[in-house]
Amino acid sequence: MLPRMRYRLAIDLGAASIGWCLIRLDSDDNPVAVIRMGTRIFSDGRNAKDGSSLAVTRRLARQMRRRRDRLLKRKDVCKAH
Repeated sequence: MLPRMRYRLAIDLGAASIGWCLIRLDSDDNPVAVIRMGTRIFSDGRNAKDGSSLAVTRRLARQMRRRRDRLLKRKDVCKAH
């Protein structure tokens, strides 16, 4: 039977990135070697020209839909009574 490999996965979450590293451990849980590591960088999520959030238009549309739905629900409740 093969000996069981001990390892630790380290993850670093940033504002626009995520990094990870898989480290091999010895029998005393001390790091021995780096098995693999990597990073993923995400776009900033902001408009490059003025720095405004790209989610603003989605948020405004969602607010309008919710407001309309609440109005229609109130009208339905009034009709029922």
